[in-house]
Amino acid sequence: MLDVSLKALTYIEAAGRLGSIARASEELSISQSSITAAIDGLEARLGFALFTRTPARGIRPTPAGGEALTLIARFLHEARAFRAELGSLGGTATGTVRVACFATVAASFLPELLTRFADAYPGIEIRLIEGDMEMAVEHLEAGRVDLAFTYSDVIEASHAFRPLVEAMPFALIARSDPLSELQAVTLKQLSSRGMIALTLRKTADYYSGMFAARGLGVRIAHATPSTEMIRPLVASGIGFTILNALPPNYVEDDPRFRAVPLRDGPGPRIFGFATMAGVRPTQAVAAFVAAIESLHDDGGFDGLAITSHRK
Repeated sequence: MLDVSLKALTYIEAAGRLGSIARASEELSISQSSITAAIDGLEARLGFALFTRTPARGIRPTPAGGEALTLIARFLHEARAFRAELGSLGGTATGTVRVACFATVAASFLPELLTRFADAYPGIEIRLIEGDMEMAVEHLEAGRVDLAFTYSDVIEASHAFRPLVEAMPFALIARSDPLSELQAVTLKQLSSRGMIALTLRKTADYYSGMFAARGLGVRIAHATPSTEMIRPLVASGIGFTILNALPPNYVEDDPRFRAVPLRDGPGPRIFGFATMAGVRPTQAVAAFVAAIESLHDDGGFDGLAITSHRK
């Protein structure tokens, strides 16, 4: 029978998630030797290695170790939920809500959402994990988060998805380009320009695939995983980009660039949040979901899309 403390499992989960004992040590504010001892202890009990360790390259889970880490993450998630439920029996919601978010969209609504929530529930901590839309779902599936903001494209049958806004694709074009003055632009018109491509896994294929589906080629002038970098590159006139979510605080008369609807683009992508289907939320998670619904009812997600229809 295994006898492993929650503390040791927490150390091991952090090391596996971060791929580094040193980084786990920094995150948890404990010594590296404590994490190493926890890993060695569990490996001795299990009878197999959890990680391969390479000098200067960190640690990587073995096949069996990867399965063990998934189980550990889920167990820790359930343990945190139990503590939160137990702590809130007095009537005040407490605990932690772990949220994964699609980083390119989150900046448009998270500040207001988190401010509202902190005012209403000062006893609940929100922990954010940023990444692309697939990574957000991976964190949810592994039990590392309670809720994930993402697009419906990547939702699995094991998830419950709440749509929040329909986001039509559009071209972000420098004001110096005459195409920026059009009411709408075609993919053929854009194909004569250089494209600044967003290289977030599935996102890259989604945008470049629009041109391929119509038998068009497009020249990639620059590729980046950062929307923060895309905006100044577009403004400089290097090329256009295609997005679904408007830049934070975007205004129609922005002197740098303009969001122009696609005349022949695909249908909208559905942005919302996912939870694990059939999993009863803690009071803290339920309170956070209620805050999302309240923001949605107030139109807080409408600013994400160039043309949005609230669900």
